[in-house]
Amino acid sequence: MSCQALFTDLHKKYAYLYKGLITLLFLFPACSIATPLVNCELEYQLRWHGLPAGKSLQKLNQLSDHLYEVHLETQPSIPFLPFNYIEKNRFTLINGIVTPIFFEFLYKENGNRKQGTIDFEASKNKIVLHHQEGESVFNYPPKVQDKITELLQLAQDLPLGAQTFNYPLMTEKQLKQAQFKIIDHQAMPTEAGNWQTIVIEQIKGNQRKTILWIAPELNYMVVKMQEWRKDKLFIEGELKAYQGCHH
Repeated sequence: MSCQALFTDLHKKYAYLYKGLITLLFLFPACSIATPLVNCELEYQLRWHGLPAGKSLQKLNQLSDHLYEVHLETQPSIPFLPFNYIEKNRFTLINGIVTPIFFEFLYKENGNRKQGTIDFEASKNKIVLHHQEGESVFNYPPKVQDKITELLQLAQDLPLGAQTFNYPLMTEKQLKQAQFKIIDHQAMPTEAGNWQTIVIEQIKGNQRKTILWIAPELNYMVVKMQEWRKDKLFIEGELKAYQGCHH
């Protein structure tokens, strides 16, 4: 019997018992619509203010059952370009819930340098940010994400049919709210292939926003992104090549 048929049958028998139904949901986690993660390497071609600017490499590896890591590095192709980003993290994925454990960052932009690590200590109900000025401690909100896992959790939630998504987000500076909304569905040609995509907008404040083109066919990975600042396109990336990523 399929998960859907099993759940329908149980729902008919136990719908009059609210607590019983909630228990059944926990007894049958295999019926969730979670998007399984697979090892994946992605290469994006970057453009800065419309000019060819370098590449971004992202590699996702499964370390053990439910445990994963991502390494992301942006490499400018011209020495004077004012950006260079490196991010690494480690997280778990269990029944569609992404939980960050550790995040490391090194950002260089316009002569500024930010470097540090973030420890997500759920058992102690705290997040510890280690940065150049010292250490900052934050309360641990439910379902908090880092700057990599926010998109991985979005990939888990998109198949569920919602139109807007909100996550507590721990950045290199502060704890804030990440807000996403579906604005369109588009065909998106890239050097790595043609994709049917879900178009997502993320408002970041201070006249900044990010537009993401996400391909369900590629395990809900991003195939194109644009970052806008003060209504001007600042940087964009488009998928050039990938390896793995499919189920």
